[in-house]
Amino acid sequence: MGKRAALVLCLLSLSPVGPAVAQTAAQTTTQNTTQTAPAAPTSGTKVPGPAGAPRGPISVGVMVVHLQEVPLRRLLPGRALAAEAVDVRPQAGGEVKEILFTPGATVAAGDPLFRLDDGPVRADLAAAEAAVAGARAGLAAAEATVARNSALAGGAVSEAEQTAAVVALGQAQAQLKSAEAARDKAERAVDDTLVKSPIAGVTGLASVEVGDLVTAGQAAGLVTVTRADPIRVDVSEPAPTYLADLAAIAAGQLTPPATPEVRIKGEDGAPVGGPGRLVRQGTDVSPTTGTLSARYAFDGAGDGAGDGAGGAGLLPGQFVRVEITKGTRRAILVPQRATKRATSGVLTAFVVEGTGEAAKAVQVKLVEDGTEGSAWVVLSGLEDGAAVVLDGLDKLQDGARVTTAPVTIDASGVVLQAGDTKPADPSAKVPAATGTAPPAPPAP
Repeated sequence: MGKRAALVLCLLSLSPVGPAVAQTAAQTTTQNTTQTAPAAPTSGTKVPGPAGAPRGPISVGVMVVHLQEVPLRRLLPGRALAAEAVDVRPQAGGEVKEILFTPGATVAAGDPLFRLDDGPVRADLAAAEAAVAGARAGLAAAEATVARNSALAGGAVSEAEQTAAVVALGQAQAQLKSAEAARDKAERAVDDTLVKSPIAGVTGLASVEVGDLVTAGQAAGLVTVTRADPIRVDVSEPAPTYLADLAAIAAGQLTPPATPEVRIKGEDGAPVGGPGRLVRQGTDVSPTTGTLSARYAFDGAGDGAGDGAGGAGLLPGQFVRVEITKGTRRAILVPQRATKRATSGVLTAFVVEGTGEAAKAVQVKLVEDGTEGSAWVVLSGLEDGAAVVLDGLDKLQDGARVTTAPVTIDASGVVLQAGDTKPADPSAKVPAATGTAPPAPPAP
């Protein structure tokens, strides 16, 4: 009680009502003092810490990861090209009389596609055949003259007459050959009125209709015939990526395969057709895209095995994704669920260091290079045999004391308790990765 309060009580005690008022004031002061002063803790009482502070070790599920040979796969864009594509042009002129194919149909080499009006060329052929007949008759007469003069040589026939007869025979022979050549050309012109497919493949849409006039050797094709199998794909790869892979091979960090595995990936991620083979590798970098181009051929990925039917259905001009396996490298697969990526782009994970009561979670930075399945391919930041935390990451902080429980991952990516088929967390699914469960912690 302060000096001022004591003085007030003393003055009140001198007044007639002083003792009662003084007693009441003393009681009020005593109650206020009791409410304001905190009670001292008794022996053995625990004082709660700040809200949210950990009250003990955090239980986490961990899995031991190991170094292994991990394939380096590059998923690159590509554009499909036909194995062959031919624009069919007429070798003879005339009116289109008949279209002999259905668009999209499969044709063999030599199958007729169009029939042109052959009336004029057949007339030319008849004239050429008549010229051949006349030339043969002239040749026969010249041969008879030479034979007769030879029999009368030295008598009734002079040397000059004999020479003239021999010359006439040679001219008759030349005329016959010329007439036969003209006849052959006329026959070819008749044959050219039936326009045929030069290759086996699939027909496109006709660019002409019945009744249209065409000319020999015109620039515009009548139809395009395409053979899509084996289909070819032009793949574009960034030049820095290509050079980095070469440098990794030279440094011994990447082991290339004897034959690179190249597959076309469908929309569902499944391979399309058979494996690809390299047709040519570009050496010039595109000044506009900064990429290198390579061409691969794939059997069974086009529209059929040479006849345009069946196959996996890739069409020329279609954009596709091509997966190229460049080799294998030593790396650790870490499930993506066990990692976090900061706003700066740094990938981190928690590992457990120490055992028993000294076990604690340590946050480490990871250097990754793509994914394998649903796991990160970690090149550095983890040691072989590290215990990576998979469960209990929500409130985990760097340096926190932990107790560990061994977990494994099944083929479907479900976290399981070690030696059990029951999920450690029914709502948790993590990417499958290669690892082993750590040994159980010692009993307290």
